[in-house]
This record gives sequence, C-alpha cells and structure tokens, in this order.
Amino acid sequence: MTGNPSPETLRRCRLTWEQTQADWKQARGLSRGEPIQACFLAVQAAANALWVVCRLNGLLLVPLHDLGEMLNLAGESDPRFLALTDQVSSLREAVELDPFAPPGSPAAGPTETQAQPDLHALAGKCLVESAEVLEGVRGYLTDNKKRFFKP
Repeated sequence: MTGNPSPETLRRCRLTWEQTQADWKQARGLSRGEPIQACFLAVQAAANALWVVCRLNGLLLVPLHDLGEMLNLAGESDPRFLALTDQVSSLREAVELDPFAPPGSPAAGPTETQAQPDLHALAGKCLVESAEVLEGVRGYLTDNKKRFFKP
C-alpha cells in the first residue's frame, strides 16, 4: 500500500464515508418494513466503508462483491479488519438474496432443500454486522485522522 493519498482521493473518500453513514441509517429505518432493502443497504454501507480504507491506502481495484476479500485487503493496513472476517456471514448471505423473487417464494431462490430466510431477522443481523464494520472503519479513520480525515 502506498503513502499519502491525493487531495482528490481524500475528497472522494470523505464523501463516500458520509454516504456510507447515510446508507446505514436508511437501512436501519427500513429494517422493519422493507427487510430485503435494509439487507442490501447494510451490505452497501459495509462495502463502501471498506472501500474507503482500501482506497486511502492506494488500492484502485477493490472487489466490492466480496466483503471477506475487502476485509483482508483492509487488514493489510490494520489488523482490526482481519478480526471481522468471520463476523460478516449475514452480510454475505444477504448478497445472495434475489430481490426479484416473486412474493411468497424463498428470497434466495426456490429450492426444495432451502427454507425461506427470515428476512426481518436477517436484516437485524446485517445491521449489527454492518455497524461493526463501520465502527472498525471509524476507529481506523480516527486513529489516522492526521493522515486522512476525521470521521
């Protein structure tokens, strides 16, 4: 990973961090009425927060589809992210949901062996896991506020 980020990178990362927080708040607001949207927003918030860490450390191409890989990449900058790798299972499950599944069918796709997920419970778990990722990123940014920006 490289030295200090450019002013433009700092600007983009600051904007993305602000949007990340807004996404998480919106996910929390949707968790009771629109749990599948809440799941997706929680995933988006976690992915974008990790993108900020990766981008601030010079990574241009980041696998937004794989939170585990993003945590590993962020972990190269700070080990606190490696500790979260096994704690994002609900976020990973949410990535597999099918938002276009017809009402009454399993959200992850109808199969005989697969039970329909409890979307409200999944949304709650996604919010918790996403909040843990955001707290990790907030801590990282706070610890490095002289180099990057204050969250």
